[in-house]
Amino acid sequence: MQKVELLSPAGTLEKLKIAFDFGADAVYGGVSHFSLRIRSGKEFSMEEF
Repeated sequence: MQKVELLSPAGTLEKLKIAFDFGADAVYGGVSHFSLRIRSGKEFSMEEF
C-alpha cells in the first residue's frame, strides 16, 4: 500500500513554515522570474530559495 503525501503550495518563506507546522510532507514554490503564478511581490528570492 502506498503512503499518501500532503503537498502544499508555499508562496513565501512564512507560508512554507506554516505548511510544515500544519503537517505538510512537502511544499512547492517558485522564484520571482520563473514562477507561473501571478506576481504578488512576495515570491521567493534566489537567496531564499
